[in-house]
Amino acid sequence: MKPKRNCLSFEIILSRVLALGLAVALFYGATWLPLQVALRDGVGWFMRWVRLPAIAAMYKGSPALRVGDKQFHFTPECTYVDLWLFLIPFLWRLDWTWRRNVVYVLSFGLLVGTVNFIRVCMSTYLYTTGHTWLVSHSLEDYALFYPTLLWVVVTAMRRDWTLRSAGTGSHSSI
Repeated sequence: MKPKRNCLSFEIILSRVLALGLAVALFYGATWLPLQVALRDGVGWFMRWVRLPAIAAMYKGSPALRVGDKQFHFTPECTYVDLWLFLIPFLWRLDWTWRRNVVYVLSFGLLVGTVNFIRVCMSTYLYTTGHTWLVSHSLEDYALFYPTLLWVVVTAMRRDWTLRSAGTGSHSSI
């Protein structure tokens, strides 16, 4: 009898990569306009709450917001739905039930959406009040998006490694 190798199985890696491919296809194939409009309207509400004039509009089919003399366009990437979708294959726990995974993934999506809403509100406020786009948007975007992506993927790979070496987790699939 061969000893178990301490490694990730090809099947686990392949299933996560295929699920990631489906998430990418869904992100680029679907319309996220209702989510973009909701983000724009929420940011507009926040700007008015902090006493900055905000006017919602559509610009070339994309939700836009004019705050003072600045105009903001809300793309699907602004919603962070891409981050959430791309992380689903790595959030999915092979040792959990399907129901528990769905609750976990949806809860994580709610957390990502909430943090992102705060990020976009702060970015819009900072840029409107005179900060550069790099300081008000890009730095905080990169400080949230990429570390979150890396953290979730590395955590999933480590968990898969542990489950594989313990001989558990093979009863569930993505």
